[in-house]
Order: sequence, then C-alpha cells, then structure tokens
Amino acid sequence: MGTSQATTASAEMVGAGRPSRPLIIGWEPTPAGVDAVALGRALAQALGVPPLLAHVVALPPHLLTSAEIERGTRKEAEAMLADPREQLADLDPTTEVVVEPSVARALQELARQREASCIVLGASHRSAAGRLLLGNVGVSLLHGAPCPVAVAPRGWEGELEGATVGVAFDGSAEAFAALEAAVAIAQRASAELTILTIAEPPVMGVATTYAVLSAADWYGSARAEAERIGEIAAGHVGTRAPHRVSVRAGAVVQILREASAEVDIMLIGSRAYGSIGRTLLGSTAAGLLTQAACPVLVIPRGAGTNAFHLIPGRAERARESAA
Repeated sequence: MGTSQATTASAEMVGAGRPSRPLIIGWEPTPAGVDAVALGRALAQALGVPPLLAHVVALPPHLLTSAEIERGTRKEAEAMLADPREQLADLDPTTEVVVEPSVARALQELARQREASCIVLGASHRSAAGRLLLGNVGVSLLHGAPCPVAVAPRGWEGELEGATVGVAFDGSAEAFAALEAAVAIAQRASAELTILTIAEPPVMGVATTYAVLSAADWYGSARAEAERIGEIAAGHVGTRAPHRVSVRAGAVVQILREASAEVDIMLIGSRAYGSIGRTLLGSTAAGLLTQAACPVLVIPRGAGTNAFHLIPGRAERARESAA
C-alpha cells in the first residue's frame, strides 16, 4: 500500500555495522504535523536513528477501488511532504505515503514492516498551547503499537540535548522498561534523569481489616515504600546517566501532570495488559496524555532493556554473523 522515496538514510548504519531502525514521524499538513516533525527531529538526533516521514491519506474504502484516484492522491501527498523533508534534510529522511482508511492502522502496520524504533505524533488540535491532548488517531495508535509512541504538545519547539528526562517508576516490569528507555535517551543526549516515585494517598471509607490504621499510618508506609522503590531505580541506573530521585505524594495522574511542567520529556510504561511488545493505553498513561505540559513517550509492554532496538536482538545478531 505504501511507496517509499528512498534516500541515503535507508542505508545508514547505527552501531557496529547494522541497519538502523527508522523513527516514524506521523505527518499531516496541520500544526500537529509541525509539532511531530519538531519532536521527531529531537528524538532522531538523540537516538541516532534516521527519520521516516509518513503521511496517511485516509480515503474512504469505496474510493480505494479506483486506481486513478489512488495514484492522484498519492502524487499530491508526496508533493506535500517536500517541506517537512527539507526541514529534516540534514538527517537524510525517507518518506512514505500510505493510502488507507484508518490512519492508526496504517502507522501500526508501517511500524511493524519497518521494525521502527519509535512513532511520533502531534497532539490534537483541541489542545491548549503548550499542552498535550491525545486525539482519536493517537488513542487508536497507542492501543497496539509495536514500538514506543511519543506525542508532542501543541506548539512544541524544544530539544533533548542536555535536557531533563522524566520517568515514572513504580518498580513494575513496565516501569523498568521505561527507565531503560530514559537511560538510553539520557546517555545519547547528555541529559539528566528525574526518576519520579509516588506515594498515593489511602482510599478511606471502606471497612477492612486495616481499618485500625490511620491515614497517617498509611501515608508513612506508602512514603517509605516510594522511597525504597526510588533507591532501587537509582541503583539500577548507577553511573550510566546523571539522575535524581523525586519522591512525591498524591494522586498518580495529577502528580505526573504537574511534574511534566518540570521536565523536557516524560516516559511512562504501558501498563494495561495486552500482547507482549505492544502498547495498550492504561489509565495512568491515558490520564497523563490528556494534559501533559511536555512530550510524553509511552513504552510498550515487554520492551525490556531494548525499547528502541538500539541493542542488536537475536535476529539482528544472526544476520550480522551471516554477513
């Protein structure tokens, strides 16, 4: 369904002689597309991977039967990609036009075919300036994307070199995956990590065997646990990247929204249960994506230590050995 405008980026190598996996920028001729290009550039530079500008033309199914309409639509879309391609010229981008009724499905399939390192989108046009509000495409994409998905707030013009990278950490496997992804960005962008652990307030009003404990008892216990989890995260990062642990108390989503104004990008694990290696938007990530003040990067469940595929996997090592 897609055709590629190949450039030298497709032959770029990252690491010891292995093909790089592209970072897909979901572009559209709107302010959201501009924001996606800005964040895509910053992430591509930080990760050392080539950008792939993808534009999905969502034609109704009944028009897809006309080869003439599809050819004309594709040609027009390819011409529109000239400006964003020029903006990324120093990174040798490739482009891809896909004609498909579902934008989210098209980007998911493209990411799977290209073994993408990440997908980048702009926020909904309904977002307030400097804020992030996920639109329908973003929500659908995050439910099942085969790689990390990053969303840029409206009007984002930042950069990640020397930035502060925030990561939500609760000790779960998904949190460790997000922490590893944050370390990968920090190492390559000379950035500093802020590891956020949160002591949630107790939910009172239901009689349980723990009713003899006061709210203060619950808070003290939750705070101590959050501090312990923060120490685990700090020990895991070690000397690999400069970092600090910030232990906070309150409702998780509200705390993360507030913290998003203090960092340049926020990473969070995909917590809802679904297929390993795919994102599935949990309540915390969904809540953060409604009003975040910085880009948010959601890491798929089961990503482990290699969310961006910057470390050769078994299949890649086998290809390298055979070469």
